[in-house]
Amino acid sequence: MSGTDRMLPPFTEPSSVQVEGGVDPLVGLNLSGFVVTRLLAAGGMGLVYLAEHETIGRRAAVKVLKPEVAADAEWTARFLTEARALASMKHRNLIEVLNFGKTPDGRQYLMMEFLEGEPLDAYMHRVGQMSPAAALGLVDQVLNGLAEAHKKGVVHRDLKPSNVFLLREHNGELLVKVIDFGLARQDPVLLSDAALKLPRTGGGASLLAGTPEYIAPEQAQGLKVDGAADLYSLGVMLFEMLAGELPFTAGSVTELMQKHVSERAPALSSRVNGLPEGVEAFVDSLLEKEPAKRPASADLARLTIGRLLKRIASDSTAVRTVLPPPVPTLKIDRAVAPAMTTDQSLQQAFPKKQRALWPLVVAGVVCGGVVAAFALRTEEKPAVVVEAPKVVSGPVVPPPAPVEVAKVAAPEPVKPVVEDDLAPIGTVAPVKKVALRCNPDSKWKKSIANELAEYQKNNLDYRQFEVALSKYRSANTEEECGEVQAALKAARKKLGLPDE
Repeated sequence: MSGTDRMLPPFTEPSSVQVEGGVDPLVGLNLSGFVVTRLLAAGGMGLVYLAEHETIGRRAAVKVLKPEVAADAEWTARFLTEARALASMKHRNLIEVLNFGKTPDGRQYLMMEFLEGEPLDAYMHRVGQMSPAAALGLVDQVLNGLAEAHKKGVVHRDLKPSNVFLLREHNGELLVKVIDFGLARQDPVLLSDAALKLPRTGGGASLLAGTPEYIAPEQAQGLKVDGAADLYSLGVMLFEMLAGELPFTAGSVTELMQKHVSERAPALSSRVNGLPEGVEAFVDSLLEKEPAKRPASADLARLTIGRLLKRIASDSTAVRTVLPPPVPTLKIDRAVAPAMTTDQSLQQAFPKKQRALWPLVVAGVVCGGVVAAFALRTEEKPAVVVEAPKVVSGPVVPPPAPVEVAKVAAPEPVKPVVEDDLAPIGTVAPVKKVALRCNPDSKWKKSIANELAEYQKNNLDYRQFEVALSKYRSANTEEECGEVQAALKAARKKLGLPDE
């Protein structure tokens, strides 16, 4: 069977309909502004036609009894019952009644909205087993329509997949319409074996007692029924939607109905793997043999479905995103790291691309030496410890060993020499600095020249050192020497270099 063949209209297209004299008296008839255009379907007791409004073009389905059935008063009364039941309700999940009345030959007709889509049984045959979320979503809409019917005192009594119609809305979602209330408010009678037909060949329905595959136990026993009977039939439908098969099958109508009355339905989990928590218990509650043990109303059943759908949506195991493992990062814990040389620690902490920062560190140390020398201007100075330079930005730099400046005890001003004892770092050549008092002699000028050369070598903004560069060569007095060193200090500050 092709996909097109399975997309059934609201009523199965008849292969042939015999009309007396070969002319259908209803085709071309105007019923309340709707013109009957053609026959859509023929059932055991009734006919369904397509009609279009003569002015606005709206389409409608017109249901009438067959002439031979219309002569039976009981069937006419049953047909009017359906018309009144549907006319009393207006709900988006129930088929809408547009009008009803009599044809010119005296038959009652019921005019309903024309539905374009497919019945649920055709949809189930096409898609197979449905996911819990999809099945519960459709059943929730059925319950929404049933709640409206039950509040008006209308019990469907023949709920089955072929009486649930699916329409595709503009946003792609499915809209459910419950149709065919032909047994509403009617008392059931037992069926004969000849009435049993497979649900996939058109749904073996008896207009007197409902459909054996979906009938409630109390209805099968000829007892008075209420809305709980519709909930049982819906439980059978939900079981079938999830499992892809009916809970009960048998070789005869009598045996099948007896199973509905006395045999417990099989566990849904024995037919479906991985059911979300609570779904099986909900189906079991609908399939309870005693009506009082089923949900008290369609609205209460909908509350349970709402909780189940929320749980399914929030279940983290339904869709699990596998995250990649975290990228390992190098962490140097200096508190517990083994002893190592300054070179080793720096090479471990920084890749080669980052070692270009180290000339700045060296320059900072050199500047520190100059400041220390300037501080030794008195005859007796306490020991000075030059702290490690602080880098304002960039990676954390392990501090080098402190440099202790020797004490000067000479009674007369001398020019003590303190050498920076830092070992070579990376590719930067060591800078041997002479820490001098601010005395503009050749050694002092050479020290300033070396410092400026380091700044130029490391691509610093050399314009900041123009003042010092222009004055240090011509400095001849201690005052001029101080001006050069003040200019250097100001330049370091602008560039964010350590001053000590």
